[in-house]
Amino acid sequence: MSQGSAAPPAHKPYRPDTSTELACYRHHLEAYRGVTLQALDCVPADKLGWRPAQGLLSISEQFDHVAATEELYIQGLRTGRWRDTLEFEFGVVKTREALRQRLDHCRAVTLDYLAGLSAEGLSEEVQFGNSPLFFARRSVLLQLIAHEVHHKAQVSHYLYQHGIQAPFFAIALPPGMRPDNATLPPGYSAKPATPHG
Repeated sequence: MSQGSAAPPAHKPYRPDTSTELACYRHHLEAYRGVTLQALDCVPADKLGWRPAQGLLSISEQFDHVAATEELYIQGLRTGRWRDTLEFEFGVVKTREALRQRLDHCRAVTLDYLAGLSAEGLSEEVQFGNSPLFFARRSVLLQLIAHEVHHKAQVSHYLYQHGIQAPFFAIALPPGMRPDNATLPPGYSAKPATPHG
């Protein structure tokens, strides 16, 4: 099961392997996924179907969309054949366990794909989707990382609307640990305000 880059105990140095470009991709994929899974654990079961407005993704759909997009990207990069649509259903509220299982499974597939890549393979030009766009493979991997960060930030905003503090953004730290709070000026707080229904 994917747990992300595990948070270090406070008394030990944290030294993830970032010695090569591929190792950096693995680290960031796992670190951000660790935070995504922490955010999922913060969501009360009765709030998974909540959406801030009609036409916007629900909390459950945000997590499911992250997994569906990763599946699309990695299948496209692996085979050169891109589906035209995501395997994703709007209006379906999945359980936390089902969402975690899908996120863990697609991440295992992604890490397996990375394990088979060479440094030279990162520079190979690939077609992005069924579009006239072509990028180096590393650029598509960076887009995949940015996509998860984008939706992780949306989920954090959703959590704050329910009075729940989102996890630290960069790596999975112990619940409630937010070293970024210390950098805020007096009178500001990253803690949530009054919950909204």
